Amino acid sequence: MLKNISLFSDLTDQEIVEVEKIFVRVEYKRGDIIFHEGDFSRDLFVIESGKVEIIVRDFSMTPKTIALLKNGDFFGEMAILDRSAPRSGTAKALQNCSLLTAPFESYEHLLNGDSNLSKNIRGKIMKALSIRLRETTKKTVALLKSGQQTTHKIITIASPRSGAGKTTFATTLAQILSKEVPKKTLLIDLDVFFADATFLLGIYSEKSVCSLGSEIKHDNIKQDLLFSYLIKQDENFYVLPGPKSIIDADEVLADDFIKMLNALKEHFDYIIIDTEGGINNLIINSIEASDLTFFLIERVDFLSIKNSIRYFHALSKFNFPENRISVFLTKIPEDTKTESLPKINKYPVSGVLPNVADRGREYGKTIFQLFPNDPYCTSIRQIVQSLLKENFTRGLGDKGLLSRFFSNTKEKKERNFMHSPGSDPSVELPTLEITESNLGILFQESKNQLIDGFKEEAQAKIRNLLYFCQDSPKLYQLMGEILIINGNVSEAIIVLKKAIKLDPANHAAMGFLGQITSDPPLIEKGVSIALGKLEKTPSFPDLLNDLGNLYILQEKVPEAIEAYRKALKINPNFREARINLAISLGEIHDFEAGIKELSFIGKKSVRIWYLIGCFQHIIGHFPEAFEAYSQAMELKPDYHDLQERIEKLRTYIKKVETLIEMHKENLEVNSKYPDLHFNLANLYLFIGKQEEAVSELREALKLNPGYKEAKQKLALIESKFRGSNSDEAAKSKKK
Repeated sequence: MLKNISLFSDLTDQEIVEVEKIFVRVEYKRGDIIFHEGDFSRDLFVIESGKVEIIVRDFSMTPKTIALLKNGDFFGEMAILDRSAPRSGTAKALQNCSLLTAPFESYEHLLNGDSNLSKNIRGKIMKALSIRLRETTKKTVALLKSGQQTTHKIITIASPRSGAGKTTFATTLAQILSKEVPKKTLLIDLDVFFADATFLLGIYSEKSVCSLGSEIKHDNIKQDLLFSYLIKQDENFYVLPGPKSIIDADEVLADDFIKMLNALKEHFDYIIIDTEGGINNLIINSIEASDLTFFLIERVDFLSIKNSIRYFHALSKFNFPENRISVFLTKIPEDTKTESLPKINKYPVSGVLPNVADRGREYGKTIFQLFPNDPYCTSIRQIVQSLLKENFTRGLGDKGLLSRFFSNTKEKKERNFMHSPGSDPSVELPTLEITESNLGILFQESKNQLIDGFKEEAQAKIRNLLYFCQDSPKLYQLMGEILIINGNVSEAIIVLKKAIKLDPANHAAMGFLGQITSDPPLIEKGVSIALGKLEKTPSFPDLLNDLGNLYILQEKVPEAIEAYRKALKINPNFREARINLAISLGEIHDFEAGIKELSFIGKKSVRIWYLIGCFQHIIGHFPEAFEAYSQAMELKPDYHDLQERIEKLRTYIKKVETLIEMHKENLEVNSKYPDLHFNLANLYLFIGKQEEAVSELREALKLNPGYKEAKQKLALIESKFRGSNSDEAAKSKKK
């Protein structure tokens, strides 16, 4: 099998035999997580049978599927290229899988061996990996940077048992989407035995989801043939019906159904799937393929609770993402208080659907067609607005009745497990949370890492924190800052917008977003909010520091300097404000004042040494710049352009030293030339040798007492020397 895999296709038969020795077969069940994003596992995997989904989270922590892998595909290969990096994505078994696994210790021994065989295998695999990496990177970047969102395109309606109102929900949702949004919508009747949606819509067709499942096996079904199976109800509403009778109800295979969905989804904005009650392989595949699933739970009595627990306990084995699941209760009294409702397993109850009024029903007529302003239709419109984020352009019904059907925000955020007699609490895990106080500490640690120049470490820590605190605006704000530094503007915009959405008063996020989107009014709004906060808490140095940052974005450097100085007056040890003040002083070319501010900081980080080096470099203090860069190199050799800067200085200093030697040789022959002494003094100053420079200037003045330039240069050096001594004396006196 390995010979047919691209990673090993260039290997000889002998090499394949050696590689096969390191693989072991491991079985995974549908829904099993093979490894999580962030794990430090190192194994390499080849799919012998089954399907695997690779999921990554974008910078707003939204999970996105970047690859669907099948028989013969391999994954986990990045561990070969970078042993220290964690897994960049989550691998999940979409079906029962048989995987050939190469443990890290085994393939490391094979690849790093000294034999010719190991060298040949290593070279060929690295070549294959480089090609694969380029292709994967392009696809991943394109997906994560694209503005296209796949969420909520395919929606499954399911319930633990029949009678919960799935068909009423599915048909109402589909008709509202197609008529009032309007979107091109397809309703698939996947209840192949009873086909209630087909009956309710008054459809009678020889063709059905079952017959299309048989046709789709050919893999090359054309659009006109595909649409010949669909029943067009109106301009934007199509139905793929269930079979006309139970006798015609052939089993739709899971793989065929996925092919069917892939072919159909290119032609529709929404696909609504009405399923039968319970759980089976086809329903599981439908949920897996869906961007959102609505589970309907009928009544809240002991029996329905028992069925729900068993049902969701089974579903929990498949590890469906919580953000793709919504639970609604149906057929309960209208005066039921939402706070009294149970939480079903780990999924919160999103709302309560009102009872459908018993006003008489007609064959081929849905509740939406008969009573479009019924409270039930109104509640579905609210779902379309709140969960699908759609706006209505046609015929929106009564909005006044909506709020009483849905849980409030506080209730939606609660995620408790429901326990009752007969449930097994041992299989459930408590929700992991980070308290606000602990988040503050961890956030500040991350921010300090960024301030001190360790942006990669800060970014990794922020991403980890976002797994536990996905509603923290300040985490998204800091992530946005890091993305701006990295030049990832499009991702920064997404993240900063999310920070502002979570906290509309996040002045810092407004400033950064206004900067990268060229929106001065947004920056000004951030300034106004910060000033308003300072009126209430004028002695809060963090706010003053933020205000300074906003002024910098507006290019109001003097105002920024004043804000930073006020912050430091309140807290002289405010490291970030001190660094920002130094940078601001550099903006107005007062580099020596900037160096002085940075010198006040005790334990200097790589960023501080780097800034000192840059400032010294600009004012021509090359030896001091070289020393500062060297200090930075000891802390983080790969920081920014540090190596390039230090190499340029090293080359420059060598050239100066060469010129010094040339002048000294000339002076051995022409010692009576004052200009040679003066030039040599300047060269000594370039590399920080003041004593040698003073000696040469005095020699020039001996030869020519009226040498004006030499007098001025000597006086300047001596005045700086006296100033330096007085500063040292003042420091000693303070101590």
